Amino acid sequence: MLWCDRGIDATSRTLLPPPDSSGVREGDLVNWYLKEVADDIDNVEELTEKKLLVEKVIERLVQHDHILLPLVMGEESDEDPFLVVHPNYVVET
Repeated sequence: MLWCDRGIDATSRTLLPPPDSSGVREGDLVNWYLKEVADDIDNVEELTEKKLLVEKVIERLVQHDHILLPLVMGEESDEDPFLVVHPNYVVET
């Protein structure tokens, strides 16, 4: 999930991803994580806890660590932003 080149639409000043970028909607990322840990979830309370945890982790990565960048395209609300990895973040392997 890397995003290297970003552009700005001069008319609306909205940050736009390049056409070949890779990223994911925040809701899709939460759903992917919940599917990955589905075998460890036994009841609705655990599902709710896991969902809140992953949402807090994403919020931390966006607001505090600035590793993920939320992009709002056009007139969409930022309720389910498109998330991309900051272009200056180096993924350690």
